[in-house]
Amino acid sequence: MNKRIISLVLAWIVLLASITVMIGWILDIAVLKSILPGWVTMKFITALSFFFSAIVLMLLAKKEKGEWSKFFILIISFALLLLMVTFFISLFVGVSTGIEKLFVQEQAGTVRTTVPGVPAVPTMICFVLIAISGLLFSFNPEKPKGIFTLGILIGLIGIVAIGGYILGIPSLYYSFPGYTAMAFPTAGLFVIIGISLILIKEEGK
Repeated sequence: MNKRIISLVLAWIVLLASITVMIGWILDIAVLKSILPGWVTMKFITALSFFFSAIVLMLLAKKEKGEWSKFFILIISFALLLLMVTFFISLFVGVSTGIEKLFVQEQAGTVRTTVPGVPAVPTMICFVLIAISGLLFSFNPEKPKGIFTLGILIGLIGIVAIGGYILGIPSLYYSFPGYTAMAFPTAGLFVIIGISLILIKEEGK
């Protein structure tokens, strides 16, 4: 099995996981949102962002990329970047965007969650890196630079958070006063995405 196929399989895992979490929110099934009671929930917006990230990965993993594929990679990546930047700004100025309430509404007081429905800052950073990966390909599809490095960064951020859950150290999964922590499934999917991006770059050499 070549690296491109493995990357595509990983993208499908991310896609199916994101759909599962969104179903969890729509049907209010707690285990699908956070796996274990007392753990941070993966926000609906986070799951939706993973859904679109998976589509970008699938398109990047395709051996032959037509103009439509390149167009969708560009549009989805730019939309993902814009969404995360919007959340960054809203947290900085302390004003709700309302986007996090469009589909489902998370109740206040959720475990290690500062603003209901809004992803953790490290989660936003990872999605920004994913979006940049797509944009780098769009600008230079023949020899996209930086995707390998971005894949490593995304994977490492996820690994640190997973380590925090395993070791029982909240600060490692970015749980600080006044900030939402990263959910365990979110961290796991970022590790998968990081590996997928690394494989895509390696295959493209």
